[in-house]
Amino acid sequence: MVTIGTFDGVHLGHQALIQQARQEAEARKLPVIAYTFDPHPARFFSTSGPLTLMPLDRRVDALLAIGADQVVVEPFNATLAEVPAEQWVQRYVVDRLTPKHVVVGFNFFYGKARGGSPQTLRNQGERVGFTVDVVQAVMVGDKVVSSTEVRRALSEGKIHEAEALLGRPYSVVGKVVPGEKIGRKMGYPTANVAPEHEQMPAAGVYAGWLNILDGEEHGGRWPIVINVGFRPTFDGKSLTVEAHVLNTHVDLYGARVSIEFSSWLRAERKFDGPEALRTQIEADATLARKELGQS
Repeated sequence: MVTIGTFDGVHLGHQALIQQARQEAEARKLPVIAYTFDPHPARFFSTSGPLTLMPLDRRVDALLAIGADQVVVEPFNATLAEVPAEQWVQRYVVDRLTPKHVVVGFNFFYGKARGGSPQTLRNQGERVGFTVDVVQAVMVGDKVVSSTEVRRALSEGKIHEAEALLGRPYSVVGKVVPGEKIGRKMGYPTANVAPEHEQMPAAGVYAGWLNILDGEEHGGRWPIVINVGFRPTFDGKSLTVEAHVLNTHVDLYGARVSIEFSSWLRAERKFDGPEALRTQIEADATLARKELGQS
């Protein structure tokens, strides 16, 4: 049982593919193989292609968590890009994965110049011995769930909309690295996170949770106030993601963490100086505690 897709974000549409594959697999007593690609095919063809929503290892973990028994990651390269659709199915799917059944989305295209479609896949399956299910669009309100819609919601700071499309809160994953210690000097030390993927929420201040993925505090979960932005009060030039742990101190340097966004608090803005910023951070922390049920 094979389901195929880029699965970037593992949103509700991707989850529907895995659920359909899982249902068929249980009926046929077969394992579910999720077949995906890295890098994202659109990024291979253009560096201005879509920003990645999650690191590869987190994508694999998410697919396994929702029902895949195995994840096969295919390197997307120039050789793969030049294989015509019918040859691609034979060489990469049939010969390697020997599927009895394949599950794809309604907007699945494959092979050189995207020459293959769900219908050509069905036609080839009839010839070589596998059946095909095509999962139709999943809707949230009036929107078709897609990675594009998730990126749009995030870029607009619409955290709850992104969460509805994903079926879970959006997270930024990365290691905590040394920063300029500006927050520490004001009494609000922050963890400066170096993201391992590209799509960030819009610049602003958020409430959320920090999950420690490795290190001494592995498995810990802490309420946080998050700043995504350029630190205009200090004439910052590059985007940063910083998290202040509420109510306690945790040594996070060097740890790999997940910053989970729960709610939008305010837009980023420039303050008259450090003291005005410190006063605002106090207000942000108070509001974040309330939003997270920590007050």
